[in-house]
Amino acid sequence: MLRLPPEPRVTSVDRECLTFPDGSIDCVVLQGECGAMDGSRDAGEQTTSGVVGTLKSLVPLRSFRAQRKARVRLLAEIRRMLKPDGQIVILVGNRYDHGYLRGRRDPCSGLRFTSLLPRLIANAYSILATGKTYRACTHSLGDYHRLLRDAGYTSLEICGLTPDFIRPTELIPFGVRGQTWRVAPSRGLHRIRRNRHFVPAYAIIASNTAPARASIAEEIARGIEGALHANPDSSTFSAFRITGKNKGIVSGEIGDRSIIVKVAFDEAAESGNRRNYQFLERAQQIPELRDLVPRPVATGSVRGVRYYAETAVRGTLLDAVLNADNASSYLTGISAALRAINPHLPERPPQPFAGDAFRRQVLSPLDRIAQTTGRHSLIENVRALFRSHLENKPLRLGLVHGDFCGSNITVVGFTVTGIIDWEDTRDGGIAALDALNYVEALHRIWGRRGVTTVEILSGLDEWGSLASAEQQFLEEHYLRCGMDPMCHFALTYLYWIRHVADQLDGGLGNDPQALEERVVRPLEQFVARAHA
Repeated sequence: MLRLPPEPRVTSVDRECLTFPDGSIDCVVLQGECGAMDGSRDAGEQTTSGVVGTLKSLVPLRSFRAQRKARVRLLAEIRRMLKPDGQIVILVGNRYDHGYLRGRRDPCSGLRFTSLLPRLIANAYSILATGKTYRACTHSLGDYHRLLRDAGYTSLEICGLTPDFIRPTELIPFGVRGQTWRVAPSRGLHRIRRNRHFVPAYAIIASNTAPARASIAEEIARGIEGALHANPDSSTFSAFRITGKNKGIVSGEIGDRSIIVKVAFDEAAESGNRRNYQFLERAQQIPELRDLVPRPVATGSVRGVRYYAETAVRGTLLDAVLNADNASSYLTGISAALRAINPHLPERPPQPFAGDAFRRQVLSPLDRIAQTTGRHSLIENVRALFRSHLENKPLRLGLVHGDFCGSNITVVGFTVTGIIDWEDTRDGGIAALDALNYVEALHRIWGRRGVTTVEILSGLDEWGSLASAEQQFLEEHYLRCGMDPMCHFALTYLYWIRHVADQLDGGLGNDPQALEERVVRPLEQFVARAHA
C-alpha cells in the first residue's frame, strides 16, 4: 500500500516522479483539501502586483486547465502502478458542501461562497478581496467522476462522509456496487445534509477493473443470513457510523428485523466488541434485563475482519430528546433500568470494601494511570485518600454497565426501552457508579462551551451543589449498594478514575494534552479538595 502525505504539493507527475513499477501497488490513498491533487504552482502561491498583473490573474483560464491536466496525470500515473485488482482511495472535500451554503468560509480562499461560484468569478472575487488568485482545489461529485474517467479508471464507488474526511463519523453509500448497501431516507434538513451533491466530503474508490469477488460487507451479510437461516440476499445495510472508540457501526435489516453490525479498527475495540457480545448472550438468561438489551444474532470473521451482529433496540436515543426542562422526568425510568441491571442487589449482605475487591476497583486502575502518566507521587496521595474514605466501608458489589449515559440508552416517552454498548461491563463492581455516570453525563451535556473536566467534577463532587432530584436519585442507588451517601465525594473521583482508566488503551493514553486535562488535573483537584 502506498499512502501519499495529506495535501501533497505535486508540481509535475511523471514516471521519474513516482518510480514504482507497473502493476506493483495494491492500494493508494490520496487525502487532502486545499492543494490536494493540485499540480499548479502559479495559483494561490503569490500575490499579484500592479494593474496588469491583476487583470491577467482575473481570467486564469490556462491556470485552471493546467491544474486539471496535472490532476489527471497524477491519477493516470497511479493507475499505471496499481495491480489488476488494485484500488485508489480518495478522501477529499466537496465543492458544494452544505456548510458553504450557510456561509462557512472556503478554506482555499478564506472567503465565503467562493467554492460555490464559477471558477472565473471566484478568482476575480478572491483577487479583489485579498489580492491573491483563487486556488481551485475542491470539486463537485460530477467533477470527480470526470477526472477519474479521463484518467482511465473504469470502476468507481462513491460514499459521502460527514462531518469531514479527516475524522468522519458517518459513511453514506451513494454509488456502491451490489445490492447490500442502500441509502436510508432522510427528512427535513437532513435531506440536504445527506444529499449526494451537498455532503461535506467523499470517499471515492476507483480501480482499473470491477472487483471479481464480493465485498467484505456483502460477505458479512451472507454470513449473518446463514446464521439466521434467512433467505439469501435478504439483508441490506443502510448506514455506517464510526465511533470515537475506533468501532464501525453498521445499521441494516434482514427481512423485517433491524440489526446492528459492529466491526473493530484496533485490538482495544475488538476486545470491547467481544465482551459486549458475550454479555448479550448471558443477558438472555436474566429475565429483568432480557427485554432491555439487544439480542445477539451472529458473529464471524471475513478476511480477518471480525464482526458481531445484534438486534436493534426500539426507541430513540435519550441524548436526542433530553434537555434541561425534562431531565427530572426521565429519572424514574432511569432508576427502573438500573434496578433491572441488578434486580437482586439489595438481598445480598454488605461486605467490607477491602482485599481483592478494593484492589480490582481502586488500586488496579490507579496503577494503570501511574504507569501511563508517570505521576507516582500524585497517585500515592490518591491511594491514601481512597483508603481513608472507602476502604472497609460496607458495600454490595454487582453488575456495572460502565458507560451508562444518554448515548447508550433508548426511550419511548419517559420509559427506558433499551440499554446498548456493554463493552465496558464488569461483574463484582460498584453498581452505584452507573448512577454517577448518568448524572455526570448530564452535567457534561449542559455545561457551557469549553467547560473543563475539573469544572464538571467540582460541580458534581459536593453533595449540596446537586439538584434535589439528583440527590434523591443517587441516594437510592447508594443505599441499594449498601453504601453511605456520605461517601459521595470519594465515589465521584473513583467513578472518573475508572472511566478514564478504561480509555488508556485507546487514544487517551497517547494524547499528553488529554491526559493532563482529563486525568492529572482531576486527580490534583481530588487531593486539593480533600485537604481543603
